[in-house]
Amino acid sequence: MTRTVRALSMFSGGLDSLLATRVIKDLGVEVVALHFTAPFIRPISRGASERGVEYWRRVLGVTVREIKMGPEFIDVIRAPMYGHGKNLNPCVDCKIFMLRKAATIMETERFDFVVTGEVLGQRPMSQRRDTLAAIEKHSTLRGRLLRPLCAKLLAPTIPEEEGLIDREKLFDFSGRSRAPQLALAAALGIADPPGSAGGCLLTDKNYAKRLARLLSIQTEITDAGFELLTIGRHFDLDGHGTLVVSRNENENHLLERFRGAATFFLEPQDWPGPVALILHSENPAHVTLAARFMARYGKIKPGKTVSVQPIVAGEPFAIGAEPIDEETILRLRINS
Repeated sequence: MTRTVRALSMFSGGLDSLLATRVIKDLGVEVVALHFTAPFIRPISRGASERGVEYWRRVLGVTVREIKMGPEFIDVIRAPMYGHGKNLNPCVDCKIFMLRKAATIMETERFDFVVTGEVLGQRPMSQRRDTLAAIEKHSTLRGRLLRPLCAKLLAPTIPEEEGLIDREKLFDFSGRSRAPQLALAAALGIADPPGSAGGCLLTDKNYAKRLARLLSIQTEITDAGFELLTIGRHFDLDGHGTLVVSRNENENHLLERFRGAATFFLEPQDWPGPVALILHSENPAHVTLAARFMARYGKIKPGKTVSVQPIVAGEPFAIGAEPIDEETILRLRINS
């Protein structure tokens, strides 16, 4: 009897990881797909229901595990060995981080190797030949990291050498063109194939700027802290505190969910306008400033006030507000 070959697949939900997973499964390998999540990555389970975890379990016929990257990844963002991309994205170190976690699972659960959808030369920072070698080295997966889509352009891996995988049934894709992947998807009968996974907010200029400031003033950041960076207009309060002002009615409701993380929660009293959170500041002057921002972005009329709820201690109160000037807005705005 021959034993069952088992592999872990790094599954982002994009086309390359989908194809890599499917190719290895079609070779008779038992595959478990690992989908890593973080507050700054849009997990596949948050997408349209037809493209969520259950969808891929059904389409691929494999188990899909969601794995939270955890707070230790903050240190990777702060000081990546291979540096950041255009914004705050530590792409090479991120791959190493996730693959190390996969390596631990491989060893403890007795899988044979790990699969990724990487394609040689597709991305200038993280998929050069030297970078792929560095990722394998630092991930502790030497010889057991298989890249099916470009395997024929790389040295044979242990599962190939041991006959667990037929190297001739792997591929030699390279470069940035998606044509070979789309052709393979069609050959495999994959209808409406996804595009690139994307979804990492660390590549977004405004998000990266907000996060860089937060990293400079806080040693620990909660999931709520990461998520708040995606909501509203953000303003600096004396280099430490932060003012967040909603941009629309939907964000009014979203910010209410985070009022427990604030020192003050402000909302209009009987006039249409934004709500606001003050974070990490108990300065009364900042409350007045926040009310002025709300007046600037809302439709306040003379005599109307802002309701202020101190979150930590104190009784609610109301204050009047005159709209803030544009010069102050530009000076304090965190995002560009």
